[in-house]
Amino acid sequence: MAQKRQVLAGKGTSLWPDPFAGPWAVTVHYAEVDGRVEPVGLDVRSFREVDGGAVRPAAPRGRLAPITATVVRSLPTAALVRATRRFLVESARKEAKSEKRPAAQRRALTTAADRLDVPEGDELTRAAAVYRQAWRSGDPAPTRAVAEALGVGRNVAAKRVARCRRLGLLPPTERRRAGLGGAR
Repeated sequence: MAQKRQVLAGKGTSLWPDPFAGPWAVTVHYAEVDGRVEPVGLDVRSFREVDGGAVRPAAPRGRLAPITATVVRSLPTAALVRATRRFLVESARKEAKSEKRPAAQRRALTTAADRLDVPEGDELTRAAAVYRQAWRSGDPAPTRAVAEALGVGRNVAAKRVARCRRLGLLPPTERRRAGLGGAR
């Protein structure tokens, strides 16, 4: 059986903790997983290879540094994913405009970039609105409605609904019970 071709895969690199001197070059690799573009790998290096296998600091003004467990634990993974995601979205949008690609591929790239480019705050606001509307219309599973509206799995939707509650976008509710704090 032929393997399905990836619509959007790529990588983006950020220097950390200093965006100019590093010393760490963190590369986040992305690929499609169950129809969604997700980070699937992470490289952390204080070096780059040059011709002949020589090793140089990753940043022009950087230095070589040993990697330690403390460095790995202190990586701001979510922030690095957000920073590199922007690069991937821009690359996908550029590729989607290429006349060299078939129309179906251009549409698929545009869709993948749109899914990847939803700002977190706006997505949470949308999740709260969908949940509220589903609950008020009598839907017994408003989290499922959020999952369908956002194009994510039920577990991801549940985490977003919980985050909406923590941020005050939705009122608190009883454990394991859908609701809007008594209001329908």
